[in-house]
Amino acid sequence: LHTLAQVVNQDAAAVQRHRTTIVECLKDPDTSIRVRAMELIFQLVNEQNSTILTPELLNYLVIAPTEQKGMLCSRIMEVAEKFAPSKQWRIDTLITLLSLAGNHCDESVPRLTIVFITQSEGLHAYAVHKLYRAYAQDSSQIALVNVAVWCIGEYGDQLLRGCPNPSEGPSYDAVREADVVAALDKATKLHNTDATTKGLVINSLMKLTTRFSNAETQNIQDIIGSHRSSMILELQQRAVE
Repeated sequence: LHTLAQVVNQDAAAVQRHRTTIVECLKDPDTSIRVRAMELIFQLVNEQNSTILTPELLNYLVIAPTEQKGMLCSRIMEVAEKFAPSKQWRIDTLITLLSLAGNHCDESVPRLTIVFITQSEGLHAYAVHKLYRAYAQDSSQIALVNVAVWCIGEYGDQLLRGCPNPSEGPSYDAVREADVVAALDKATKLHNTDATTKGLVINSLMKLTTRFSNAETQNIQDIIGSHRSSMILELQQRAVE
């Protein structure tokens, strides 16, 4: 691995021939070998092999030492930004990334995820359905929760209609208004929720008052109203306004 790392800048094609062996080294019991293999894979990723190597990096993210996960998230984000073969692949990759290590990535990762989703015209319904279900399945990763809450506020009305999968995956069924509001309310009560998440929830609920029926609007107002006496001044101000 050390030798290949020395060669890769001069002859990347020669190193690419050993790609399978390098990927296998990600599963080695020796931590130093896994780290060398990971560094080499990041040097090998390009437009042609990103769909093959990125899943391997995501698999490594699961078993990587905690102190490495933040760096790994940032570098996988760079791969998704530079070498994504399609916008849907990028969205799928980033949602998986947030689902695996949303508590370890820095704030740029969820922020850029939101930017990429916003720029992906025609995939807003798909993204919000996928995020809604990822959040419902596992709410322990706070960055995933924040991105899901933001997207529900922005595109929550799309959840009320079914969504076919743009690729060959399963389609998504429509979600009831009450379930969408309940999911946002739940985000304020998670053990790892902070003021940032609660602020996002208040904003998202406010946006949905113009998109949901009058019957659900009253429930939304009650939830927002519960934050008018918050000890956090910013949340209190948002709720009152």
